[in-house]
Amino acid sequence: MRYYQRLMAGLRKAIEEGKLESFVTEFYQRQGRPVPPLNVD
Repeated sequence: MRYYQRLMAGLRKAIEEGKLESFVTEFYQRQGRPVPPLNVD
């Protein structure tokens, strides 16, 4: 549960600061996975 609370807090902060794309990139890099395309239409 704590994992998801921290993840959501990080997402909210990234959105507020206009840094969502870099947050997503860093998240996937930490997971060792390729970054999927980010569609923000």
